[in-house]
Amino acid sequence: MSTTGWIVLIVIVAIVLIVLAALLSRARARREQQRREQAAGHREEAAQHARAAQAARLTADEHAARAEKELARADEHAAAAEDLDPAANRDD
Repeated sequence: MSTTGWIVLIVIVAIVLIVLAALLSRARARREQQRREQAAGHREEAAQHARAAQAARLTADEHAARAEKELARADEHAAAAEDLDPAANRDD
């Protein structure tokens, strides 16, 4: 093979390698973009779950506060009943 043939072959191989590198780079960039979009979806879903959990926590805290008030009122009524009729609570 002549020198010119070798040069042409080297140029063709170089062009093929450059094209392959460009294609691989594009494919990698496409995969990265898909992963970013997927991660963004997961982040949004996580944020929605966090908001729902916070709302549930607030509701639970409100219910717990109401329950504490009701227990306090029950204790007040029990104390008042004990003051009015101390003998009714005996187990004799």
